Amino acid sequence: MYTKVRSLSIIFLVSMTTIIFLISSCKQDKDPITPPADPPETQKHIEWPSLAKSPWPMYGGGPQFTFRSEYNGPSIGEVEWTLNVPGVNKVQSITSPVIAPDSTIYFVSSYETLPDFPTPNALLYAVEPDGTIKWKRRIAKDSSDYGWFYSLTTPTVLVSGDIIVASPQFHIFSFSPEGNLNWYFESPAKAIDSRTIVASKSGDLFFVNQDGVLYCLNPNGSLKWTQYVDFGFSQSHSPSISPDGATLYLTGAPGSKSLYAFTIDGIQKWFFDNPKYLLYHPLIDNEGNIYVPTHSPKKDTVNSFIYSLNGNGEIRWKYKISSQFPSNLVMDSYGNIYFIDDNGTSFWITCLDYNGNKQWTKILSQVHTNTLFIDREGSLYIYTDHFYKYSNKGNTVTTLPISQPIWTSPIIGSDNSIIVTSVGSSNTYLTKIK
Repeated sequence: MYTKVRSLSIIFLVSMTTIIFLISSCKQDKDPITPPADPPETQKHIEWPSLAKSPWPMYGGGPQFTFRSEYNGPSIGEVEWTLNVPGVNKVQSITSPVIAPDSTIYFVSSYETLPDFPTPNALLYAVEPDGTIKWKRRIAKDSSDYGWFYSLTTPTVLVSGDIIVASPQFHIFSFSPEGNLNWYFESPAKAIDSRTIVASKSGDLFFVNQDGVLYCLNPNGSLKWTQYVDFGFSQSHSPSISPDGATLYLTGAPGSKSLYAFTIDGIQKWFFDNPKYLLYHPLIDNEGNIYVPTHSPKKDTVNSFIYSLNGNGEIRWKYKISSQFPSNLVMDSYGNIYFIDDNGTSFWITCLDYNGNKQWTKILSQVHTNTLFIDREGSLYIYTDHFYKYSNKGNTVTTLPISQPIWTSPIIGSDNSIIVTSVGSSNTYLTKIK
């Protein structure tokens, strides 16, 4: 009898425990705990299916041109290696580097001579992570093509591993990771000076030539469509693309509207008109807001501003600047915007919050030369008289060991190293800082 009662008690307890568990589970499913949403100023990495899954597959880091790395910079600040690259002392003699998923580094060197081609050439370099040259390839169709002596276009690495680069002599090239030519496209008009070739989410390729014509190529290099407005688009500024991949943004050439928005299929959506010429590729945040500085060609800075527009082209805010030529804009993970301003004699870093309010300024020793760049924790990298790392409050953190002028954008690898190109008196250099 006692055994029977004890068994029934155990069965009852097990049953009640099961019922309580089921009720509790149902309640959790019915009323799940929702984590708080990130504030709108929070910025996260935007996945881009057509680009290589690497720390820095294209100039600007991605088609939104935030110039923000997902990695922190070096903690030691020592040179790991330097590659001497034959070249000349010209600003346009070497491009910014990019990184492939296997950590191969690509860049373009100009004005190089080769045994079989004594005239200056533009070469695409592939460099191993340890600084040894993997291969280098003339940016040309074949051995009978003399190519061109320089290229301003930083390579773009696609998810396939292929590298897209331009020659100013009317051509877009696709090379395999082994350096073999996949295809080339010949622009029927003037040269190509775009800073980079931009890929849509589906892999279509966009660039602007010197006639101010916007080109869209299919992923195989065939022409898809072209677009032209007023006096054309700015030839040196590549299109930016909204985070959802649906809208292209392009700055206009002098005489055109300041900023144009097109669907990804080339249909004009709106334009923003301002008497000042807009500089650089528009920076786009996670919410789809647009940020652009103005340029005053006649040194009239009375109406010079940094503009923030929403996705419909309406002004969110504007901030008065002093410079005729402010730097590019960068944005940190909290939506703060940084740029370098000047009045012709003094230069300073300015930090604005997400709503355009000034947070702080920091005087620099002299004019900067490189493209402004920011890492994951908000540290800024600027070359003036030396290569400096600044905190997100504008304090000097360290001086990095680069003495040659940097005219390009530094990048950060997955091992937290800085990789940067620089221009010396007789050579150009690729340097890795750990």
